[in-house]
Amino acid sequence: MGEGRTAVVWLLVAFTSGAMFACLMSMSTNDRVERLRDAGAEVGTARVVGKPLRIRTELDDEDRAKGYASRLALAVDGGPERLLVKGAYTYDKPRAGTRVEMLWAR
Repeated sequence: MGEGRTAVVWLLVAFTSGAMFACLMSMSTNDRVERLRDAGAEVGTARVVGKPLRIRTELDDEDRAKGYASRLALAVDGGPERLLVKGAYTYDKPRAGTRVEMLWAR
């Protein structure tokens, strides 16, 4: 009977996590940014350090590049010297030295 309860608990955890994720994703970008700022996040400028990894081109309906999702190592002005960001989105193809704006918390 213990295994059954454990399975039910994990299903509940998975459902709750999914519901929270769906709720967060259904909010407009501005609402998400406001909530993150209220929680202490701030907009800052960072510089790409090193070679960007796993660059994936995001295409529009006409197969033109509309942006890039990649894994970037960033040096944040007034913050950490090196911060690995998975799923970073940029409008231009990122390169070492590129400056980007980001929302981050200390």
